Amino acid sequence: MVRVQVLTGDAARAPHLPGAAQFAPAAPSAAVDVQPLGVFAYPAGLMVITGDEFASLRTGLAAGRRPASWPPELAGIGAAYDGRLDEATELLTARARMTDHPLDWCNLATIAPERVNLDALLARIDPRWHSHAQLVLAHLGRGEVPDPDPAAPPEVRALILAAQAGYAEAPERRRELLDAAIIEAFDAPALRALCLAAGAEALRELGRAPEAITDLREALRLLADADLPTARAELHLALGQVLHEHAVDTGTAMNDAAAEFQSCLQVVDPDDAPLVWAAAHRDLAAVYLTMPLTSASDQLRVAVATQSLRKALAVYTRDEHPEQWAATSVNLANALVYAPSAHQEQNLMEAVQLYADVLAERDPARDPAGYARVLANQGNALAHLGMFPEATAALHEARFLFEDLGADEMVRSVRGVLDEIARARTRNAPDPDDPDPGDLDVGDLDPEEADDGQP
Repeated sequence: MVRVQVLTGDAARAPHLPGAAQFAPAAPSAAVDVQPLGVFAYPAGLMVITGDEFASLRTGLAAGRRPASWPPELAGIGAAYDGRLDEATELLTARARMTDHPLDWCNLATIAPERVNLDALLARIDPRWHSHAQLVLAHLGRGEVPDPDPAAPPEVRALILAAQAGYAEAPERRRELLDAAIIEAFDAPALRALCLAAGAEALRELGRAPEAITDLREALRLLADADLPTARAELHLALGQVLHEHAVDTGTAMNDAAAEFQSCLQVVDPDDAPLVWAAAHRDLAAVYLTMPLTSASDQLRVAVATQSLRKALAVYTRDEHPEQWAATSVNLANALVYAPSAHQEQNLMEAVQLYADVLAERDPARDPAGYARVLANQGNALAHLGMFPEATAALHEARFLFEDLGADEMVRSVRGVLDEIARARTRNAPDPDDPDPGDLDVGDLDPEEADDGQP
């Protein structure tokens, strides 16, 4: 059976569970007691905290706030929250044997199912928590995922409804399910925030950027005081991406998008979430490089973008993340070619090598368009270096590929650069041993046309 991934805080992704009915939420109340389900990373995010004396602790956790210390009765759950899973297993085992409470056995099952009689657990557990126990077992690959139960706590129903969205292919259906989950999670602010974030992604796919922006900002507000730095960083990243796309579509300023990527980098720990950190650097660079250069001080922004791309490449390695590595390498090469610099020749040489590295990994038969775009970029950089034979060879190969693809606009762009090379060679007749790219008047490929950043 396929393991079900459950939406839980800093390790959150939409869980993949089958469809289920929607239910009207209970009336919100300031005194409502809510379980902190679906907030923190698995297995803690599926553990139930029993006991009336721990109501305030549950409320804090449901808002994404960790307690300063854990009471002795909850030492096992505290160890799970801290990631000390071996210790948590022993402590939860001892507590379940002492209390023999089905929910304590259910908590143990999230981390050590081999120590639990799962059939007996399902037979004994309170009917209100039966669907939750089935959800735990489904996550472990030990059974089918239930439909939401009208008798279950609303936060359990919210988690299952959010889970259904992971199975829904159509963004309209995902949004519908997540809307229901958001309502159910009214009294669970952190879970509500995560559902809002997932719903915003569906809105983004539907082209409803203003609504997605509103929901992401509300999610960030709900998590403002939460001890969920990675979740907050992911929200800043997602909001920045939507703001960037919306700015491109509407022709508006990109400052807000840049601010969100900067906020992401201020929150995220590169050791805890390296991919989020790398994506924020990559996207911040993309924003900076698409902003117009209107003053000399703007060159500093280009330098920051270049450094951000280098930082992203420290995470996006060729072996572990080949697609991100290729796209980021091409973006860095493009930045080096087109950015103003006192070291232009050095930048061009580095760009040529970056293009060569990417070409070595790309298959022209599998992705002729991507291969041709990188070749065209490399040919353009070589031309600026005065390496005309190499530039001409690369550009001719790119032109042939574009002609086969029927990419007429790209064919015209490449021919334009080839024509400029021919005129420059005739006009300048440069010494091949002492090229001076600053004196050469070769045409440029528009970097936006030359490569779309895709591997």
